[in-house]
Amino acid sequence: MPKMPDDLPENDRGARQFSWPAYWPLQPWIGIRDLTSGRGYSLWRKVATVLLLALLAAPAARACSTYYEPGETPATAYADVARAPLIVEARVIRPLADGYVEFTVKRALRGTAEGRIRVSGRYFADLRTYRGWLGECFNDVYQAGATYLLLLSPDGKGGYHPYASPLQFEPGRTSLRRAWVEVAAEIVRIEDTLPPDQRMAAIRAALAQVQHPKASDAEKFKARRLSEQLDTIQTTQPTSYLIWLHGELEAGHIPAGLRWNPWVEDWTVTSDDGTVSRPHVYTAPEYRIAVLWALSRPGHADAAEFFAGLAARNDDPAGLFFAITHMAWHDRRGDAARLLATRIMTVSLAEASNHMSMVGSAMSGRTRVDEEPAWRRDPVLRDTWPDLAWRFQAYLGSYGGPTFFADIAPYLQVTDPVAEPGKALWLVSEVTDHPLLAWAEQRLRDPVNRAEWDRRYKGWEENEVQLPLRLLTERSQGDILLMELFCRDEKSRAGVIEAFRRELTFLKDSLYLRMLATPGLSEEERQGLLLAGAAAATRNGFKNDEVYIALVKGTAPKAEPLACPTRKEG
Repeated sequence: MPKMPDDLPENDRGARQFSWPAYWPLQPWIGIRDLTSGRGYSLWRKVATVLLLALLAAPAARACSTYYEPGETPATAYADVARAPLIVEARVIRPLADGYVEFTVKRALRGTAEGRIRVSGRYFADLRTYRGWLGECFNDVYQAGATYLLLLSPDGKGGYHPYASPLQFEPGRTSLRRAWVEVAAEIVRIEDTLPPDQRMAAIRAALAQVQHPKASDAEKFKARRLSEQLDTIQTTQPTSYLIWLHGELEAGHIPAGLRWNPWVEDWTVTSDDGTVSRPHVYTAPEYRIAVLWALSRPGHADAAEFFAGLAARNDDPAGLFFAITHMAWHDRRGDAARLLATRIMTVSLAEASNHMSMVGSAMSGRTRVDEEPAWRRDPVLRDTWPDLAWRFQAYLGSYGGPTFFADIAPYLQVTDPVAEPGKALWLVSEVTDHPLLAWAEQRLRDPVNRAEWDRRYKGWEENEVQLPLRLLTERSQGDILLMELFCRDEKSRAGVIEAFRRELTFLKDSLYLRMLATPGLSEEERQGLLLAGAAAATRNGFKNDEVYIALVKGTAPKAEPLACPTRKEG
């Protein structure tokens, strides 16, 4: 873990840990499906396509991690304050029955909030009784009677939820809270009253007043917070400044003082054997990617001409994809789709795969799973984008690969599953209780189809016969019929085993273990099921699959065997 500076105030410092976050309010939806009902293996690929980094410990202690897109840098305290819709200094009054805590507003630094407000969170008479982390992502625990500087967003229910962590958790830290209030007030003044091209100069002027040999602790604290907007790369920085910075970096010049994050010197490069070799030194191309990411995000509509120039080049795949992303985030999704369609074949598959999840997020444009994707607002894309996005995904290796456009699943149509097996399998893996499951069950139960399949046994190995079984293995809704087929006869059992070999991912899947525990298996059937387990373990990495390791060691599966009647041999 990086060593944190010793001079930071108590809640301006926190352990950066790698753990799953409980809440991603600003994270683009990437389509991770319910693990309890699916058996497909897109999850591990999805996780592998994004970089898992630790959130910074500002503005309040954060001990979690989250996903970042290529080039995205963690937000600083300055950036959090700059973007928060509502900023108030408020005191905790009491807990409410509906999961909110009531506050009385003492001062509004941005936005309008008079009297009392309801903020989602948990109330504690004494935070010493709280057993969780005080540094959770977007912490929502409040001390009775304490006063906080709150960065909030309306929740659409008459209340607010934290936009970022409340500033000051511990009671009695009045001096720290006052420092935060004054810093936040200065940031709000700069961001809300000055045009973008004057903000960087205003920050430097404010810094000049507090950076002197006799600076107080409050002045040093203010200097650290204001400096974050100068020595990092943030979406809140003016377009003109970011374009200038891009030019410097593209020429190989790294401006003095530029850092990836406020504590970049504490991050080290660690070899596979755990040896810490040296602090990581970021290169100009790495910084350039961060600048392109910041410029491509919402709020930089005036960068359109800049990105048009990048898109016209044939030697800059990253620039092309960031240009497409900029178009999408700035409501030019039709133009983005056309550019993507005409240029995707001109770049390598590796480059396209590296950036396609970013494009998918921008085309989706949503921050919550229950939101309708932004491309649905375009009258042309509404009908054409799902199939076009699927073709992009299929070109990059859709089934069994990353899901770049998960939000198309509810709108993607399959006219003939047999003709488009990859699309059908992907849809069933993404959408719970998809109508294709009913189609698959009907095909498998149809006496005419079954008689034909029984007559030509090799049909089990063909997609048109195997597809219904493979579809059912994707979701637990098919378990009843799969159990019937497994117990029906040797031919059906062989088909079920083969389908699991192709589709199984999670060896803890109850049906797989129950089949393996069923008495009376022939040696060929047992070996087939173990082969299915080996295929699943390969997809997930052998070392990480304790169930598979136990099986190959001969440990009996911990599952209730299927109660198959006397077998009917074919």
